[in-house]
Amino acid sequence: TDRLVLAAADTYLQHAPMSSGQMRLARSMRARAIRSAAGRPVRCRDGRWVYADLRTGMCVDTYFTRRYEPALTEIFESIVRSGDTCVDVGACFGWYTTLFAECAGPRGRVFAIEPNPPALRLLRSTLGLNGYTNITVSGCAVGERRGRGHIAMPDSLEIIGHAVVRPHGGEAVDEMSVLIVPLDELVHGHVDVMKVDIEGSELSFLHGARATLAASRPWIVAEMATQTSRRFGYQPNDLLDELGTYGYKFYAVDEVRARLRPLVRFASDDIGANVLCLPFERALPPKLARWVHY
Repeated sequence: TDRLVLAAADTYLQHAPMSSGQMRLARSMRARAIRSAAGRPVRCRDGRWVYADLRTGMCVDTYFTRRYEPALTEIFESIVRSGDTCVDVGACFGWYTTLFAECAGPRGRVFAIEPNPPALRLLRSTLGLNGYTNITVSGCAVGERRGRGHIAMPDSLEIIGHAVVRPHGGEAVDEMSVLIVPLDELVHGHVDVMKVDIEGSELSFLHGARATLAASRPWIVAEMATQTSRRFGYQPNDLLDELGTYGYKFYAVDEVRARLRPLVRFASDDIGANVLCLPFERALPPKLARWVHY
């Protein structure tokens, strides 16, 4: 019965227009999917394959709708060009890693960084489904200086993407030793695009990427969240200040309405956002320029 219901829901969700109701249906099907199969290869709407494991909670939309974070995906599709070198910091199950490989093409290079072992296994499963030859995977963490640290992994696959290099406050965690390497030591040469989503470690990452930032000044999409950054003793505005020294301008991403809001500072009560960062002298691609709302 579960398999029949899933097949019917799967067909509907792939072809129906995206809506909040569609998302609710996808999530309501999750329990049935877990009973039927914890995970399986999924061919996405753009032809890429990912391995979607429903136990993680991060793959629900991809499993049923064949897409993931459509607004951010469109941003990267607009800025990654053939031959680019891209860095995916916090690669998780590989959505953006494979997107970068597809957009950059065989002449491009992709560096995927993911220290959390369960997420790293998902990433490798995803990469095994595709024929990309331009991806380098690193299972270390990134930070300001080389050394060893402890990665704290929430004691639930439901939040597999929330592993951090220090424990979550009040949550049950497993800890393991992990090598920490500055990006400047890990990636050599010019970098064109970076995605950074590492649950509050973003400022330490930027401190370890100063040479790369100064030499390359890549496009960056970074999570700047008040809740996660506070655990590390800073605020999202500190990320803006750090990147501002390299001559960047900023747009907060409204992922629900697919809009960009010019950003100078976060308000004191702002929860933060994913932020598109680009050097002052560069212009937004025409498609993204139409997204800008003041």
